[in-house]
Parts: sequence; C-alpha cells; structure tokens
Amino acid sequence: MKQFNLREGVDPQTYGLGLKEVWSIPEENHEPGKVVHTLGWPLESDTYGGSFLYHMLGDEGEPLVLCGFVTGLDYANPWISPYQEFQRWKTHPSVKQELEGGETMLTPYKSLTLTQTLTLTQTLTRILNWRRVPHIWCPSHQ
Repeated sequence: MKQFNLREGVDPQTYGLGLKEVWSIPEENHEPGKVVHTLGWPLESDTYGGSFLYHMLGDEGEPLVLCGFVTGLDYANPWISPYQEFQRWKTHPSVKQELEGGETMLTPYKSLTLTQTLTLTQTLTRILNWRRVPHIWCPSHQ
C-alpha cells in the first residue's frame, strides 16, 4: 500500500448494515415501476443511512414491493438498532400506505462495505444483488 501509494486520493471505506424485505401486496396498491429512495429519517442527523422501496412483479406476475434500509455503522449512539430503525421507517405514513394489506415474504440481512464515492444507485444495486428476487423491473436500471 505504502510503496505504490494505493491509498492516495481515495475515500476511506465505511461499513453499513442493510435490511431488506420482499412484501406481497394487494393488486390495488401496486404501482408497477415505482421507485422511492430516501435519506435520513428516522435516523438522527449525525447517522448515515437511507432506504429504498421498489414496486415489481414476481415470477408469476404477483404484485410485490421490495423495501430496505441501510444504516452506516459509524454511528455514535451505542444504543441504535438498525433493525428497529427499519421497523420505525415502515411506520411513516408514506411507507405504511405502500405496504398496507400486504405480508412479508422474505427478510435477508447483510453487512455492506460502503464508500463515499459510490452513488446511491450503485449502493442500492449492490444491496439488491444480495439474493436473487423475482424479476425486478426498475425503469432507471434498464
């Protein structure tokens, strides 16, 4: 590293814990292709993190929502629980209405390596690749 100056001009790595759920939702709540990205809430302003929510169709055409939350692991509050923050995020009125009447199908968890040079889209693409889910259709990723 030192001999070839490999750390010169690069951002330090940071780590995050990501949580993702796949929800089966009623047909009337489904908006094919809908994509929502958020930053911040319910996290405190000194904690890095954000969320995503994608409407998609399953292998058999069933309406699904893929949602997730990433919390940077460099937070100062020793009592923070990324899982509880994800649960709290789902209580926001905008998120709650997306999941209304649905049920959780899949809940994988993963620790992530994040860098400040990744765009939000690149970070979310890595998160989505944790585990294959039924045909994700996202207009911004065609």
